[in-house]
Amino acid sequence: MSVLSSEILGDYQGEQVMQPHLLFGLIIRIAGLTCLVFALLYVTYDFAKLLGLPARPTDSAGADIYGALTYFALGVVGFFRAEWLVRLSYGRDNKENPPSM
Repeated sequence: MSVLSSEILGDYQGEQVMQPHLLFGLIIRIAGLTCLVFALLYVTYDFAKLLGLPARPTDSAGADIYGALTYFALGVVGFFRAEWLVRLSYGRDNKENPPSM
């Protein structure tokens, strides 16, 4: 392990090192949270169009609904079920078989 990466991960003073599968899960959860925020923005934009507030005339209401549903589905899977994606990526249950270093 290089000096730079060990400084970033905290391996230099006996601190606990964040395992790669945990870091990947954290990144997936952050991406899921971002998708949930985008879904909220799409719903807010649709609500503003329903109220008659100024909106972009090129956007159809159906496209915004599909965008909101897509972002919501991705956000729920990413934020609440990140362990599925980690298990799919790493190919095993990391709680029972931690990676050897």
